[in-house]
Amino acid sequence: MMISIPKIKRRAEILSLVFVIIFLNKTYGQAGLDLPILEDFESDSAWVWKPWENTSNGTSVKSKGSAHSGSYGIFFNKNIAYLKRYDIQIGFPGQTISCWFRFHAKTNAYLGFGENSIGMGHGYYLVLAPERNSFDFRKSADYTYPNLKTNSQTYQLNVWYRAEVVFNTTTNVTGNLYAANGKTLLNSITVEIPELTLGGIAFKGHSVSADDIRGGSKQEVTDTSFAPKLGKPLVLKNIVFELNKSNLLEQSYVELNKLVMYLKRNPTLKISIVGYTDNIGKEEDNINLSKARAKAVADYLIKNNINKNNINYNGLGSSNPIAVNTTEVGRQKNRRVELVINK
Repeated sequence: MMISIPKIKRRAEILSLVFVIIFLNKTYGQAGLDLPILEDFESDSAWVWKPWENTSNGTSVKSKGSAHSGSYGIFFNKNIAYLKRYDIQIGFPGQTISCWFRFHAKTNAYLGFGENSIGMGHGYYLVLAPERNSFDFRKSADYTYPNLKTNSQTYQLNVWYRAEVVFNTTTNVTGNLYAANGKTLLNSITVEIPELTLGGIAFKGHSVSADDIRGGSKQEVTDTSFAPKLGKPLVLKNIVFELNKSNLLEQSYVELNKLVMYLKRNPTLKISIVGYTDNIGKEEDNINLSKARAKAVADYLIKNNINKNNINYNGLGSSNPIAVNTTEVGRQKNRRVELVINK
């Protein structure tokens, strides 16, 4: 049976083909720009499925209620729904794919890459798994999806998360999980897949919404404002912890991310992290707290794929003050984390 397609939809498919040609020639990815959109579901409520292939047992419904931004998103019902496309090939070093997910039940969401890498339409997945409180890389050689690597992770229902796969090399990938603001890193996992090849992308899930799928290349903008002098102590600015605890607060991530990017650009450098406190309280407690805070900074770097063998940390309590401890302003300056970077 022949299906008549309105002219506007035919035109959309032609534009889609033009986009694919641009994608395959990698003509985009300028510094400071967001990754090109692959699917935002915004054109109208009647989704033209091509170039997506629907291989679902369940149903995928485009709806306004599933939108992360704009007008529409896609909702996967409680049966497993599975969409993929082979007209694009992602997997070049430096490329990234990402998607927003929101869970309506404790299920799973999958961001697929390397589709067809291992035949029969199978590939690999970065998996957000509230079902078992984990964040995983999995393989889909069959339909059991065995883990390649896994981290523990808890999720909230009806809250948006952004999942991202970064291709470090042709066979090494990093999966990142971001909070609802799209910037706060919640989890990161890196895996080596020797047999990985270029392939298409996929996303699947059940009782989950998905939106704003992006992919391609983006050049990182280098922040040259962070330029520590080798061998000289440097006080990290705006590193904030919970009161009398070692838990980093979110406002610390801006400065720490600058440090992360600097160390990634200089992967052979060694870093020493030292925590300090003011002189209030027992010195034994101060030493323990300062060491725990230095460890929290070290853990953040390691979580963001900085080589743990290049990092050491210590806590020296209230020793070596840089200001008087007789005023709150002075005590605040003394409660600090210092680092020294060496070759």
